[in-house]
Amino acid sequence: MKNRRLFWGALVFAAAILGLGAVAAVVHSRTASLKTEEITIEGEGYRLWVPAYSEEVEIVYSEYNEETDWDWTYASGFGDANIVKGKDVFYARLQDYIYICDIENEELIPLCNRPDCLHNEETDASKRAECGAYVPAGRISGCLQYYNGKLYANAYDKVDGSGEVGFYGDYIYELALDGSGRKLTPVACENSQSILVHRGRVYYCSKWEDYEAGLTIYEAREVPLKGGDYRVIARLEREVSEGRMDICPCGDCVYVNVTVGDRFLVYDMERQATGVRETGKEIHSLYPAGREIYAFSHERVDAESEEITLPIQGATQLYVLDVDGNNLTELGMLPNGDMELLGLETMVGGKSPDLSLDRDYIYQILNREWVYLYDRTSLEVAQAIPLPGFTFCDRVGAGEDHLIISDSVFGDYVLWLEKDKMLEEGAQFHVLRP
Repeated sequence: MKNRRLFWGALVFAAAILGLGAVAAVVHSRTASLKTEEITIEGEGYRLWVPAYSEEVEIVYSEYNEETDWDWTYASGFGDANIVKGKDVFYARLQDYIYICDIENEELIPLCNRPDCLHNEETDASKRAECGAYVPAGRISGCLQYYNGKLYANAYDKVDGSGEVGFYGDYIYELALDGSGRKLTPVACENSQSILVHRGRVYYCSKWEDYEAGLTIYEAREVPLKGGDYRVIARLEREVSEGRMDICPCGDCVYVNVTVGDRFLVYDMERQATGVRETGKEIHSLYPAGREIYAFSHERVDAESEEITLPIQGATQLYVLDVDGNNLTELGMLPNGDMELLGLETMVGGKSPDLSLDRDYIYQILNREWVYLYDRTSLEVAQAIPLPGFTFCDRVGAGEDHLIISDSVFGDYVLWLEKDKMLEEGAQFHVLRP
């Protein structure tokens, strides 16, 4: 029964975090500057440098702006997403090409208006570069974001192959929603791990190795989308090559999770000052959701139960904080590894279940084989829908009328299902292909 309670705690967490939708915690507009200073925080095996620290950074709640704010609805734990919603239309990035999801006609349409273009079937490299939907996949993955009436995508090279020799990182392209144009922005993100477009700026984590010093170095950076020099928000130096630095922009605030030292950072975009929040727990992921912040912390556990038939490989401890990053409260624990879900025969599990939510249900991809629907009020299982056997699904999103599922790494497809049919017996996903 202990593990049953842990899992229910995780579902309560899922309902809480996603029920709030894509809302954000922001710093209200203020013109007064903050007094800042450079600080260095050292701990066992790491050193954290904050160039513009202020103890006066304070976060308050405000609403999410769908035109200008980064939307984490379809994002992974690293912040990247390969499916986004524009103005009532879904767009998907599958490897090197960007598509419009034509659900009515069950096809993926390349985001290119050239009538003679072969798109993803073109074998000539020079002609491939002429396709408006072509953007060579980035160093981290094929990211896609909607911002202010445009799409933005990262690329490991310029589309014509003229990228700077020796440059290791990502360029960023801007694309028109109707496929009429694609242009290179002046932003190049060196050694990038994640790229997020938000309120006229690009945020990314740069990672590299200093082999002489025996250090792995991470930097959280901010650069204007229109181009210019980047600003370092924080730098983390570690003696071991593990962990990461997560960046989560929200309104006029950016949360930076350094994954060491039981703390994370809060950056005031407007006044370019950074605060430090002590948590007492080593946090691995942060998700702002309305007036609160939800946090994950991966921990090893040993547990046995009649509901669990295979060993648990670890667990995700769940916490909630207030919007300013204080008052940490434990919510529950989500086991990792293969287990039976609430007595059902289906084997489920995974490191970090992919979740989405609407007014009635929580949606969760489990073991990349099933999508489970939970009643949002009672948290009872309402439906389990199988995924096609060829899939490697890792992103789920609940739109107004459809469920949208994608494979961000290997796939050449998008799955969809009408929400008014998802509770029917034998419900199955449709497949969109180019």
